[in-house]
Amino acid sequence: MARLIICIILGLFAHPSWAQESPQVALTFSTFALGNVGEEIYYAEPKNEAVPLRFKYRARSGPYEYRGPTPLTFFTIEGEGAEAERRPIARAKIPSGVGEALLLFVPYEHDGLKYGVYVTPDDLSTFPANSIVFVNFTPRPMIVRMDEDVFQVEPGRSPAQDLSPWIGREVTLGGGTNNDSERTRRVSAVPIEILAPMDEEWVRVYSRVMRLGPDKRYIFYAFREGGPESGGVNTRILDEVVRSHTASPP
Repeated sequence: MARLIICIILGLFAHPSWAQESPQVALTFSTFALGNVGEEIYYAEPKNEAVPLRFKYRARSGPYEYRGPTPLTFFTIEGEGAEAERRPIARAKIPSGVGEALLLFVPYEHDGLKYGVYVTPDDLSTFPANSIVFVNFTPRPMIVRMDEDVFQVEPGRSPAQDLSPWIGREVTLGGGTNNDSERTRRVSAVPIEILAPMDEEWVRVYSRVMRLGPDKRYIFYAFREGGPESGGVNTRILDEVVRSHTASPP
């Protein structure tokens, strides 16, 4: 049975791994976590000083700056002073040419690490307001239904879908069996349903009527809870609402 969460933001992912080479990157990134992160997680600045991450509930963090090798290693600190030891807890391989990214932390143990990190480019200049994007981190396509519109999302990032037809549209209410008088009302909402393949059939993994606000961007991330190599029966979905290009401070 497909399991699901949702959380509403491009089509690359990074599976943490030991790298043979360590190319240098210059990155501005924010973090977003599936569920609560129970420990203090850090990354290292160029001078090797530990910088703590601040995770927010169902929202992205503020921006962080990183200059150094990829994979970008995240760690916990055990002990104090001279006895302090940094233990790797997650790694994110930053794709070439990506200068802004959202790092999605998903708990699954692999290679001695506690978290997997999905990396998605985060340049909102190509993401207009009043639109929605689907980011499919799974290796198989999905089907998305938005009201009467139906389309397939291949692995990767979908083109931005315009939400203007569903913002402030008029609907007729009343006039039913109770002899209610008909009246019109402007609403901003769109029903969304997402189906993922399981065995030989399509299974609904998400269904919701999403309320829309003015000048907002909506992003849906689909990924496998147990990591990219896990089976397709545990597809989960996170959604994000992005109000502006600049995130709030950490």
